[in-house]
Amino acid sequence: MINEDHGHTPTPDAGRIEISDASVRVRVNDALKRQLDWGNDLFVTPYVAIERIRKVLTQFHIFLPGITFLEGDEGTHTFDVHQFGFKLGQHENGQVITKDDVEYVIEFKWRSMSSGGYHCSAELKRVEETTD
Repeated sequence: MINEDHGHTPTPDAGRIEISDASVRVRVNDALKRQLDWGNDLFVTPYVAIERIRKVLTQFHIFLPGITFLEGDEGTHTFDVHQFGFKLGQHENGQVITKDDVEYVIEFKWRSMSSGGYHCSAELKRVEETTD
């Protein structure tokens, strides 16, 4: 006789990755926090943290552009989020679409610590929630 375990019930958001869904945004932010919060461990440079969050975001089809800016002891950089890539095409009326309106951003912060290294954080937010 085969004994099958039916104990796991999928949650409503299981498998969903569209960031327009609030539960998905919570999952993205939880995953970002887990990648960047390693207790007392600090990052050698903010670029190391960026690479970690890139790996998390690819699971949600979010790809960050390359950057060469992270100077100074602390700072904030906001990345526009274009989930599934940029919108490109043409409407039925002939209007050409070349970019999306940005609704969400990744806000990345870094701060140099006196013990050496950088403390970094990242959060997916609506544009109107940013601290700029």
